[in-house]
Formats: sequence, C-alpha cells, structure tokens
Amino acid sequence: MSAEAITAEQVQQGLHDAGFGRCFFFQAQLDNLLAEYQQLQQKVKAMTLAANSKELRYPIAEKRPAQLSFEIAEDKMKAVAFINARLGR
Repeated sequence: MSAEAITAEQVQQGLHDAGFGRCFFFQAQLDNLLAEYQQLQQKVKAMTLAANSKELRYPIAEKRPAQLSFEIAEDKMKAVAFINARLGR
C-alpha cells in the first residue's frame, strides 16, 4: 500500500505498460476499487486498520473478441458491414 493516492489513469497506464492497453475497461468497477483502496489507505494512516489484511478484487478490464456484423436493407439493394476491433492482447 502506498502513501500516495492512486488514480484511474495510473492504473490504466500500468495495464497499458504491461501489454493490456487495448482491453475494455469497466470504469465503474475501477472507480469502486480506487474508492475502497483510498478508505483502506486512510485507515492505515490513522493506524485503525485491523490486523487482518484485506484483499481487494474487482474485475476492471477484459479482453473482447472482434465483432463483424452486417445490416442488409429490406429491399436487399444495400448492405453495410460493421467491424469492431478486438480489445485486449
């Protein structure tokens, strides 16, 4: 545990540096993790944290496969393809 606050940007940069920069991020989960971490940090500084250590586990990112989809007009005279790049390593 660090005495300094950790930001979402630092976590994302760390994941990027580790090769996971193209993952899909769950921003709400990351925000929850950082909020709980900050609460623990304050307890450590105030020396009120219980002797048992606490492990924080939140899914904050995942790899997602690429997606290819098509839209075909009702008159079958026009088709459009949509490509969503894969996210992750």
